[in-house]
Amino acid sequence: MSTRYRRSPLVSGTRLRILFVLALLSCAARPLVSADVTPVARIVGVESDPIVSPGEHFSVVVSVEYSAAQSADIAILDTLSGVIMDSKDLFTPMSAGTTAYAFQLTGRATPGAWKLQANVRTWWRNAWYANPNGGTYPFELTVLDLTNATVVFTSNLLSGSIAFDGVTYPVSPAGLEITALRGLHTIQAERELPCGEGARAVFDRWTDGVQSPSRTIYLAERLELSLVYRTQYLLSVESEFGQTVGSGWYPAGMNATFAVLATSSSVTSQAGSGAVHRFTHWSGDSESTSSLGWVVMERPKEVIANWADETGQAAHGSRLVTLSVILLLCSSALITASVTLRLGRRMRPRSLTTKGRNIARALLVALVFAVLVSGSLHQNAHANATTEPETVRIGDAAR
Repeated sequence: MSTRYRRSPLVSGTRLRILFVLALLSCAARPLVSADVTPVARIVGVESDPIVSPGEHFSVVVSVEYSAAQSADIAILDTLSGVIMDSKDLFTPMSAGTTAYAFQLTGRATPGAWKLQANVRTWWRNAWYANPNGGTYPFELTVLDLTNATVVFTSNLLSGSIAFDGVTYPVSPAGLEITALRGLHTIQAERELPCGEGARAVFDRWTDGVQSPSRTIYLAERLELSLVYRTQYLLSVESEFGQTVGSGWYPAGMNATFAVLATSSSVTSQAGSGAVHRFTHWSGDSESTSSLGWVVMERPKEVIANWADETGQAAHGSRLVTLSVILLLCSSALITASVTLRLGRRMRPRSLTTKGRNIARALLVALVFAVLVSGSLHQNAHANATTEPETVRIGDAAR
């Protein structure tokens, strides 16, 4: 006959209570974390000196934000080599929130840009977890040589040169980089550069505001300077007579004004004869008929003053006045002779009348001669008169 044992209700309830207590103790030993959400940490900022020297000891502060209480591992490593520069293993669970950590680094021996990276990972359920969104934070420092510094020159021109400590270097569109000892150095930019016929580039300023092409600079680390030039064009104001103003160099795009100071000009030859010329119009890059004009200097330009010769017209007028006086005198003499003849017929003998007739004939001959001379002088006046020149020759060029 077999014997059956029954479980006591008291014993079964005691076992359940023990299991519940063990469960509570197990929960108190590690953070309460939902099985569906992994606690993460992310780097929210890195603070450091941007420039360090080789072998210099400096600090880097990394700020980490935790989503829940957890253990973490933070490190700073060289990006290219992968060497860990400094790290912190935080086995004690950190509370949720943001915490800053200071790391001590030493400047590398090679000058130049130094790329670093801060990393953080968390320990959860016996494994390390890295956050793909903020688990890494790249940053860069510059390691400077203690003895050398660098200066970079650029220009708004396609070509040019600069003198650095008395040595001339070409400045290309890509720029010019010079490495020199730290300290004071002299630089000299070209004041003017030819840009073709009638065009030039004139030094205006450096990009740091200094307007003198010659100056002294102090090199401490790295300096970048650019040369700024302005384009200028030449305006030529030419004239065979009179006096003009306006010739010179003008900035590109500027309105340049030119003028003839006197619209008429008198020229006396060695023989004592005078010539009179009067301004008529401009030619070349302006067709204005005014003695005062202007042009826009978008390229080299030339204007020429044109004149008309009025010497023949003045002489012709003078000759006409002289002939008019001669004719007037002859006419007066002829009238006087005619009156004398009439009176002689009445009051004088025949011999006297004959003399009066002879006088009248002589006056008539003189009048005819004056008319002939007048016609000859009129033809000579037109023959000697010069016309307005169609072209003006300047050097080897004619306009």
